[in-house]
Amino acid sequence: MAKKRAVTKSSVDEELDLIRKERDSILNFKINIKCKTKKQKELLQSILTKEITITDSFAGVGKSIITLYAALQLLKDPDNGYDKIVCIYPPELDKPESLGYIPGDISEKISVYTEADMATMEKIFTLSGRTDGKEIIQKLISSGKLEFRPSSYLRGFTFDHSILILNESQNFSKDSFLKILTRIGENSKIVTLGDCTQTDAYSIKSGKNITGLKYAVEKLKDLPEVGVIKFGLEDILRNDIIIKILKKWDPEVYGGLDENEIFEKAKQEKLEE
Repeated sequence: MAKKRAVTKSSVDEELDLIRKERDSILNFKINIKCKTKKQKELLQSILTKEITITDSFAGVGKSIITLYAALQLLKDPDNGYDKIVCIYPPELDKPESLGYIPGDISEKISVYTEADMATMEKIFTLSGRTDGKEIIQKLISSGKLEFRPSSYLRGFTFDHSILILNESQNFSKDSFLKILTRIGENSKIVTLGDCTQTDAYSIKSGKNITGLKYAVEKLKDLPEVGVIKFGLEDILRNDIIIKILKKWDPEVYGGLDENEIFEKAKQEKLEE
């Protein structure tokens, strides 16, 4: 009968050393993304310095790329003590749009969200001069340092030493939003990404529920641990036509906007390369 290996202090130290080396190899990457606008820089600083950062912004302002960049930077620095990034996606959108109606297992049901975030992370690595972004992302996932979760399966969880990113937060009701915020544990951060002009949740659109994003902005904006970042139309970087689309699409809200004034303000808000 084979003898069991004695557990000694040196053997434990060796195991810990192997774990540290494996961690270091996974996180041994360099990324460098420059903020393009003052609001992007404000968002980055809030994520780095606040426990909770809440955003309400239009599509195309770059909030996702800045948030994921900040999260990866925080994760790779061992002095911060963060173990993982957790990307959280909306709960059931209520009838007729419900997570339960989408075929496949949980990972397949939320793949429409995870694929977008993975593509953004790959873009971060590409812009930083890396050609192995996909491989790095897969290593982060397989090692448990990057997780994707639907919010419906978070009750009872406490996330310690984690960076939580709440996507499409305009689709969370007041109660659901609170449930996410109260998952924060020791040495953790939460960043919520949302756009109140693009609410999909049936219960919120129908007026049965209050959107948690607006409620959180109103109630938590004065807490020193919370940063609230609101982007304007002048911060849209994706394409200038988005402003023109909004004016035509919802003239009651955006019809009176002066495009030239917005474009001029956008030039002033952009940071020099």
